[in-house]
Amino acid sequence: MTENESKSKKILIVCTAFAPESEAASVRPTKFAKYLKLRGYNVSVITEDRSGIGYSFPHDHILQRDSEGIKVTRIKSPWYYKYLYYLYTKFLSLNNKKVSAVGKDTDLKKKGNIIFSWFLQFFKVAINIGYTLADLKRRNLAKKAIKALRYSKYDVIITSYPERFSLYVGLKYKETFKNTAWIVDLRDPIVDPIAGSMSHGEKAAKLVKKDEDFERLVYKKCDFILSVTSNMNTLIPDQYSEKKTVLTNGFDVDDNRDIIVEQNKSFSFCLIGSMYIGKRDYSAIFQAVHELYVDGHIDINNLEFVYCGFDYDFRMCIAQAKEYSLDTVLANIGRLPRHELMKIQMSSSILLIGGFDIIERSTGNLPCKIYEYMMAKRPVISVMNGSIINAELSQMIEKCNLGFAFEYSQIEAHFPLLKEYILNQYKSFIKNGDVYYLPNEQEVDKYNHKNLVKKLSEIIESK
Repeated sequence: MTENESKSKKILIVCTAFAPESEAASVRPTKFAKYLKLRGYNVSVITEDRSGIGYSFPHDHILQRDSEGIKVTRIKSPWYYKYLYYLYTKFLSLNNKKVSAVGKDTDLKKKGNIIFSWFLQFFKVAINIGYTLADLKRRNLAKKAIKALRYSKYDVIITSYPERFSLYVGLKYKETFKNTAWIVDLRDPIVDPIAGSMSHGEKAAKLVKKDEDFERLVYKKCDFILSVTSNMNTLIPDQYSEKKTVLTNGFDVDDNRDIIVEQNKSFSFCLIGSMYIGKRDYSAIFQAVHELYVDGHIDINNLEFVYCGFDYDFRMCIAQAKEYSLDTVLANIGRLPRHELMKIQMSSSILLIGGFDIIERSTGNLPCKIYEYMMAKRPVISVMNGSIINAELSQMIEKCNLGFAFEYSQIEAHFPLLKEYILNQYKSFIKNGDVYYLPNEQEVDKYNHKNLVKKLSEIIESK
């Protein structure tokens, strides 16, 4: 591909979240736009205007910088939807109150399962309301987007999912401009196997059937399907094997170029993000540290756990820590802009990341936070909950040599090794003033957004 050939191609990215919104969903489409533009493509973006009732996303100055020079069109939701959505979120907030009501004397895992079971029942009611409300918004947004695009001819359209409005736009646009290459970018499956298993009743069954029909139509009409994980790629039927490929999330080394880091003086663990109603379970970490402290190997006065997230998630986290008398060294600093979170990651001793699964025969979820952790260049401990053996997250930790991968499914073998790993890192911290980190740089570099978009460019040029 010559520079002139790439510049002649016009690319449209359709997504719900985009720069400068400080949200995980904004990162992937923004990095696509940034690096496709740097490769010489003419990139435009059409996205939802999410300002107003029900939405609150701080601006990310790093993503803002990435999007400079890119034409972005923002489509507003109908005014009445925002008020309906506001009422719906108030209804969903009942779940948060239930999470807060965790009993003090109940076994931790049982607490998580009880709350999660309650949430499933709650979800069965909410799914019917939520589906109808969300689809109302999606179709309205898509109608407005298609109207805005009716005279615009692009060589390639990339629709970023989850958010069905982008797929509605893709279908209609492909119908009008048949020679345009349509790339469906999936960060979640179109038919959510979790939601499908939790829905009930004749109406919910019809919604699932409707989703399945819609999914087949999208796969049939599109030209390429990108899956963010290998596990998700297996959910796409084999009849589309020639269309589908894995293009993971990644990191951008430019993101931390202006960050000044002051190393934490304590041996510190960093936890970020949702606890997923107790399904993200760090109990093994707290237990290992507690036992090392009781045995005299770790000074608790030189220890710190830092949590970044919502208060109701923190309450679940502190319940896990309290089981092992470590709640006094666990602090919540709340939600922060992404650049502030990166600063905390880079100053911590060990970064913790949790995975789980409730779907049979899968390799677990792969949290996108792992890619930020790669950029932080700090050791990582992953904790995989459930019966999964050799999860995709664990494989990544081991292949890239990022740290230690713990799985509850192999607790007898893994727990002693977990304690040993933490102790060795603590000894290094005391002796050398820092922990050790020896990643496989060649493997890690595969997840650099610059290299990932190179692969995306190859897909674009193959059409």
